[in-house]
Amino acid sequence: MWQGKRARAVLFVALRSDMLEWALRKGGRWDAQGSLPLPADGGGMAGVAGALRQLATRWGDGVASSPGEVRVVVADYWLRTATLPWNRALQRDVEAAAYVQAQLAAAGHALEPGDVVRHGDGLPGRPVLAVVYPVALWAALADLQRELGAAVTSVLPCSVLAWTCLPRRGWLQPAMLGVSDGVLAMLLRGAGSELQEVTVRQGGKPMVTILRQRALMREAGAVAAAELPVVDLAPGEPVPAHSGQHVIWPRHPAAAAAPSLYLQLAARHGRGGAAFDAVQPAAAMTPARMLAAGAVLALASLMAGAAWQTSTRAAALEQALAAPAAPSPVAQARRSEAETVRIRHVNHAIRTLNMPIAALLRAMEPPQDLPVSLLNVQVAEAEPATGRGTLRLQAQAADSNDMARYVAYLADRRPLTAAVLTQHEQDDTAPARPYRFTVEVRWQP
Repeated sequence: MWQGKRARAVLFVALRSDMLEWALRKGGRWDAQGSLPLPADGGGMAGVAGALRQLATRWGDGVASSPGEVRVVVADYWLRTATLPWNRALQRDVEAAAYVQAQLAAAGHALEPGDVVRHGDGLPGRPVLAVVYPVALWAALADLQRELGAAVTSVLPCSVLAWTCLPRRGWLQPAMLGVSDGVLAMLLRGAGSELQEVTVRQGGKPMVTILRQRALMREAGAVAAAELPVVDLAPGEPVPAHSGQHVIWPRHPAAAAAPSLYLQLAARHGRGGAAFDAVQPAAAMTPARMLAAGAVLALASLMAGAAWQTSTRAAALEQALAAPAAPSPVAQARRSEAETVRIRHVNHAIRTLNMPIAALLRAMEPPQDLPVSLLNVQVAEAEPATGRGTLRLQAQAADSNDMARYVAYLADRRPLTAAVLTQHEQDDTAPARPYRFTVEVRWQP
């Protein structure tokens, strides 16, 4: 008799700034739970990796039943975040990666090989939040996955999970949310369901109030709401008097057997899949996709049969033409080395003359609303077979935002096909301290 699909046990892991917490949930109930301290001497990501290894070892000693999957919530303390200005490049995957990389570099977040970057979808004209998961964290989670034999199916920042607690009032309505876990304080800002800015500081609920006041002071004419909604991950910490903080989650005291609020927040969100999730789930195999896959396989079989017939005919034709050709009575004269050099120079001159100089200059010219000056342009020889070429631009911008905007602008101009920021520095010798930077641009006629 069919008993139904057995519920998989889910291991929830919370990487807080000062400890690692874990709890196992199965069949809608919390099973085992525990915590491990992180080094108090600022061990950094090495301390996190050590705690994850210790967790895997404890599991190997039979501390609880084996999980079917692992979901992780990470304190923003361990991540890097930046708010980016919206750009059309964000709507195209390849250009979006270059644009986000340039903006993060301008914000001082140089990416390392293996770093995982996620960013919001963004609304046209609205800021976009980018989150960087360091490669060391990713490697530590990969080791945990291998030791437990359970897939890590979701890795999300605490800020993103907290933002889901905020009631939705409209796509474009600005919102502000405070978060406190007793050690860290966060102020989150966005519009509707879109999280756009994350500010993290040491401190609890008093620091949340300070961050809110600073944010309002930066915006001339901003009107503060009477209350600030707060996600309270440290309910034992008192709310400062006259702070206007209003706790929206949790609404009720936690049960005695429940794990920490960090872990409950992760369980409340459910399965991953948000734009900020470091783990992007694969598409489910629905009946429609199965039908499409069958059609593709059938088409592939037909194509393979046609290719076999074609190759058979080609082999027969090649055999028929295999007889050696009669030698030509006139031997082909060999070119001298000097003639070869002259031909090479002529071909180079022809390719240079064929470059779309006017179109390239128009594409590189900054728009009037973008204060960027071109200082130098270096041209590499175009590829003979494809005609594609590379330009190396040196330019100067008033600030990092203008620099990033210009890189994204180049990527959207034809005949340019891609633009990557390769180097930048701030000129401290000039009074205005402008940014000087180098962009490598690919073009194709």
